Amino acid sequence: MMPVAPEAPISVYVPCRNGASTLRACLEALLSQTYPVAEIIVVDDGSSDTTASIVVAVGGSVRAVSHPVHLGLPQARNTALAQVRHELVASVDADVVPEPQWLECMVRAMSTRATALVAGRLVASDRSRIADRWRMAHLMQDAGDLPQSNPRHLSGSNTLVRRGAIQAIGGYPDDEDGLVTPRIGRRLASMGYMCRYEPHARAWHLRQDTSRTVLRTWWGWLRPPAERAGSFASGEGLVSRRA
Repeated sequence: MMPVAPEAPISVYVPCRNGASTLRACLEALLSQTYPVAEIIVVDDGSSDTTASIVVAVGGSVRAVSHPVHLGLPQARNTALAQVRHELVASVDADVVPEPQWLECMVRAMSTRATALVAGRLVASDRSRIADRWRMAHLMQDAGDLPQSNPRHLSGSNTLVRRGAIQAIGGYPDDEDGLVTPRIGRRLASMGYMCRYEPHARAWHLRQDTSRTVLRTWWGWLRPPAERAGSFASGEGLVSRRA
């Protein structure tokens, strides 16, 4: 569990499914980081839009790894971990645009102690819709102004990890969702690692929700832990249990 060496090479990946509307802005922000990025991989998870052509158009250090069909976010993350060349691996979702010093702040947070995962701050770019304000308030995407160590929840939307540590705990679980769940934290802690939240590593969320899409996301986050606990297996059961 050594600190990060100065200018340690970092791989970055972007899990993407039909994210063409925001992918170019995401990639251009990654290419403009103050900390050098060694490689950028877009994991195209069965997209049917122009994701592939955007990767080709951006070019440079950006390349695509494609799933022929949609396999889900956890598998996209595990595919990336298997494909990257370096031990330190950053990731941002396709609808996230990191600020220029985002990666520099993430590396600084990783180097201060034996940390296996750092999550940055996610800020909504548009709060004009009620659904977007509800998402930011209730889905724990913006964890606030203060650094945290081993918080209960961390957003997986923008992270820096030690690849070996994540692979040592079996990678990302098949039923993982947009949150880095307590299971990940407990597994890392059992190996002597820590997870951190770094608010100075800011990234902007370009997503725009409707009431339908934000509730679908909410259900997608709640369902896996509820099913593991055997509490319920349907939306109707969830409503009944919380009533």
